[in-house]
Amino acid sequence: MSFVFVITLADEDALSKEDLTRWHPIDSKVALRLGKSFFSKRGRFLSVEKRGEGTEGLLTDNADPDAEFWDMQPDLLPDLAKLMKILRENIQSCFILEARWINEGSSEHTKISIDELTKIIEEGRISTKANFLVC
Repeated sequence: MSFVFVITLADEDALSKEDLTRWHPIDSKVALRLGKSFFSKRGRFLSVEKRGEGTEGLLTDNADPDAEFWDMQPDLLPDLAKLMKILRENIQSCFILEARWINEGSSEHTKISIDELTKIIEEGRISTKANFLVC
């Protein structure tokens, strides 16, 4: 199974690689990777990764999809929370954040504020079935 940590943006907030490079912190241990279709220069999907290691690098060796929360690398949590705040500041609309095993179905969105999301991240309480609408 593969772990996915994905952000979906509204159509009007689609980003280009240049947009992302302009405000993404270079010194962050966490990176956003733009996903886009062949038909557009702008993307609506961002994957969240540990810089240089990909999505799986976010989790510890003890990560269990049946646990209540993901066991994420503690040293990444402050950068991840900061990155989510910066993303929210650089888009107009809400975004959807999902953190789950790829074969797990998506659940209904839970609407939360960016402050609530950053608190959840900083406390290491990202649900193994996370599906947040962040406004």
